Amino acid sequence: MTRQPEHSNAAPTAPSPAAASSRSQEGAAPAITRRQLLTQVPATAAGLAAVAAVGAAVAASGCSSGSGSKGPQLDVLEVPVSAVTTLESYKEVTNPSKLYALEEELSLPRGSQLFGSGSKRAAVLVPGASSRPLSSVALLELPAMSMRTVLEEPAGQDEGFNFHELRCSDSLLLWVESNFLTDAWRVYSASIAEDGASVSEPVLLDEGDGEYDAPEIAVVANQAYWIVQPAEGGSKTQEDSLLKTNGGIAYTSHGRFNAGLSTSGNTLVCMPRAEASGTVYYQLTAIQGGGVIASQVLPHGFRPNTFTYVDGRFSFGIPAGYDYGDGIANVGTYLSLGDGSWLRLTRTPVTPAGRVSGWLFCKSSSRTVFVDAAKKRYFTINPPSGSESYGDYAVRTGELDDTLYLYSTVKDSSSKKSSRKVVLRSVKLKSI
Repeated sequence: MTRQPEHSNAAPTAPSPAAASSRSQEGAAPAITRRQLLTQVPATAAGLAAVAAVGAAVAASGCSSGSGSKGPQLDVLEVPVSAVTTLESYKEVTNPSKLYALEEELSLPRGSQLFGSGSKRAAVLVPGASSRPLSSVALLELPAMSMRTVLEEPAGQDEGFNFHELRCSDSLLLWVESNFLTDAWRVYSASIAEDGASVSEPVLLDEGDGEYDAPEIAVVANQAYWIVQPAEGGSKTQEDSLLKTNGGIAYTSHGRFNAGLSTSGNTLVCMPRAEASGTVYYQLTAIQGGGVIASQVLPHGFRPNTFTYVDGRFSFGIPAGYDYGDGIANVGTYLSLGDGSWLRLTRTPVTPAGRVSGWLFCKSSSRTVFVDAAKKRYFTINPPSGSESYGDYAVRTGELDDTLYLYSTVKDSSSKKSSRKVVLRSVKLKSI
């Protein structure tokens, strides 16, 4: 029997784990007990209200009231053109070899996809050698550059399910399985052994059918997050969209979320609809421990495809130009520098930005660019020789330590036949 997503009447700016239905809580509680890892931190109504108030105060900083006569007043982000600069006004470091070191390389099977949010592990979706299974799941120990398979096949393989999405932290693996024929989906989690060599028995957290999108997912420490929202064009489009956790409902959006989820350190970032009548506004929202710590409403209709929260500030990328928005109307990734000014990377955004060893970093075309905003300088790292045109991707984004891990698909020169492999590199940055 398919369990449908539950709904909450809580306002989007006041997350309400307590608003989860009893059916949702009944589904989550056994998982917590069995796993002893998916811990739920109780939150009182007073505590959540205080956190929401902090988020509202942060949202108002540096913004102006921009709603119309209908609906609530919104503090919409306004950035004048004079506050935005590009790398053209920065100096390129011509010999950056003293600023970083490429420390390791690891070859993975062609088509491997890497996802990480913890400090030392990444989840890897590895293509199968045949159609059954289509793929398996491995855990990669990033500092050691070693990988072990932990899920040989999907939990629902005999029912036609395949791996769809996966994420992990150092201690928790989260994944979605979907049935391509029926559009049914399931969300599972498993705890990770301390040595990363195995995972516990999978725990079913949620499930649904084609009336709801297969969830976007994220992991922060021991907390699993997934978005359940009605499919566009389906019969449930009047229902709310929910950001759910293994402890209940973290956030309710009266309309679809935009662009999934991202993580940065111990912070989850999402983009629900802001409250407004007749006009669509999206709200960058940072969540820690189940509560909102910061939020920012963007101009109406803006739909960033990447976003993050670094050093207490939001950054985002827009893939299309707008006729309004002043300094943030053009295509690019916009990095808030904390003093009211913004840096725009002019390439079409592909991945969220981040910070490592004090350097802002972002994917720029096929390369990765590193920016020292204080000294107005930057340098780039090229992908490996023979890589595909899309170049490097960062395994992790957001706030990181002193090491960045990049992977790309390259031609396998060691093989006599034309083939590809995925190359993983660790880039250690000197602090600024």
